[in-house]
Amino acid sequence: MTTLRSDPVTSLYDTDYLRWLETTAEAMRQEDFGAIDWENVDRRN
Repeated sequence: MTTLRSDPVTSLYDTDYLRWLETTAEAMRQEDFGAIDWENVDRRN
């Protein structure tokens, strides 16, 4: 049986911004574009 989460999944962007930046920068350097959190790269708030 699968349990559905009632709380939203929190991204690394929301929990550890510096680590998110480092991870994103490394993915870009490695040209691993599938690993990039594009939703938050394009965040405008």
